[in-house]
Amino acid sequence: MVSVSILKFGLNPQALAAEKPTAKQSASQAVSKKWPETAVYLPLDQLDAIMSRDKSGVLLSKSEYETLKKQAKQGAGDVDLPSSHALIYAADYQTSIVDRQLLIKATISIRQFRQQLTVINLPFSGLAVESAQLDRQPAMIARTASKSQMLQLFSQKSGEHQLVLQLSAPLNTVGSDQVSQFQLLPGVASQFKIELPEKQHLIVNELKVKPSDSAEKVVAYEFPIGGTGQVGLKITEQSREQANDSLIFARSGIGISVSPGKVAWQAQTTLSIFGQSLDQLVLSVPQNLEIISVESTGLESWVLNDSMQDRRRTEITLNYRQPVEGERQIICRGVMTTQADETWQVPNLIIEKVNSHVGSVLIRYPPGVRLQVEKTNDVRRKAMQDSSRDKRSKTDPGLDYDFWQQKFEISLVTQEKRSEVQMAASTVVDLNEQGMDLRLVTTVESLFAPMFEFQMKIPAEWTI
Repeated sequence: MVSVSILKFGLNPQALAAEKPTAKQSASQAVSKKWPETAVYLPLDQLDAIMSRDKSGVLLSKSEYETLKKQAKQGAGDVDLPSSHALIYAADYQTSIVDRQLLIKATISIRQFRQQLTVINLPFSGLAVESAQLDRQPAMIARTASKSQMLQLFSQKSGEHQLVLQLSAPLNTVGSDQVSQFQLLPGVASQFKIELPEKQHLIVNELKVKPSDSAEKVVAYEFPIGGTGQVGLKITEQSREQANDSLIFARSGIGISVSPGKVAWQAQTTLSIFGQSLDQLVLSVPQNLEIISVESTGLESWVLNDSMQDRRRTEITLNYRQPVEGERQIICRGVMTTQADETWQVPNLIIEKVNSHVGSVLIRYPPGVRLQVEKTNDVRRKAMQDSSRDKRSKTDPGLDYDFWQQKFEISLVTQEKRSEVQMAASTVVDLNEQGMDLRLVTTVESLFAPMFEFQMKIPAEWTI
């Protein structure tokens, strides 16, 4: 067809009329326009590129097309199918412990919408598949070739299906506890059930789970799985309450007394503990701050250790005689040394596993010391009334800040004020016939340091 069309466009109109006079007459009657006098040539390679883009199909009359379209709508029905051909809408996990392993029987409910081969992704992680059955028949499963090696199920029939997987996960030993971490189906309404001996307790994702049922020597636990599907199990024999089960709110007032080369530090903290009581608290301060005393009601002992999380800090472990609940006050005191004209940071107090820690920082220094603020972070200056500001500036100057993050930062430079001298002078000049006489009466006041001598310069022409 392409070559013939090109030949037709390349022929002369007179030659075409000589060969087919009958066709020309009928064409002239139907169309009044004449053939163009100039020949138009179409490159064969461009025509081939255009026609090769067309999708394969068939030519139908309009009536046949409408009939086939109507039949397709009747076959599809009125229900709009989702973009996915299958849906996982429920899962149930029955778990037992055998030889330092978790054996999990996963019963998964699936609804498939179309009668065709469908791939269903099962994003399990940290679990080994022991067996798989779909509707009590061996299931076709595989893993992807990617790094994630996601488990996949292949299903052909539409309708309701039940997939039963036998999974296993290792139980690792940490001290006297047994831990395991794995990934279940995310975003699926599911229940996880496990039975443990009577003296053992279950912690899931750092939260203690209460038993749902207890028999003579076996305790049953049941909790929902959803969201991300990430599960971290910890089986322990310790019944001590976990700190993460409590809400801890702290408010601190930190006082700083600055003198040349030395800083005295004191933090007075009020804790509000809701939920489960605690018998141990962990605080941390910068390593260059030396803690000299810790006071708190019911405190049995306090221990200083280097922090494992941050080598630049020191941990203060507070052990109480009885579990703490409600409000409790803690007072810590410490000292640190500073270098003149070098930047140093105000020590902050960090309380582990606290939900909120806010407060204020009060910095005081003697009149002979000047403090230069270099940098601040997560703090703001306190607004003070004019009367209190004037009163404090005369006696003991200072800086007041509010902080809303316990890892706040205030960088300062300590400088000693040099001796300042204030002088008031009254001058009388007397002009007479002999010359000029000058009388000078001065009042000199020394600030910040004693004065042993006073120097004045006068013009050389004057005689004292």
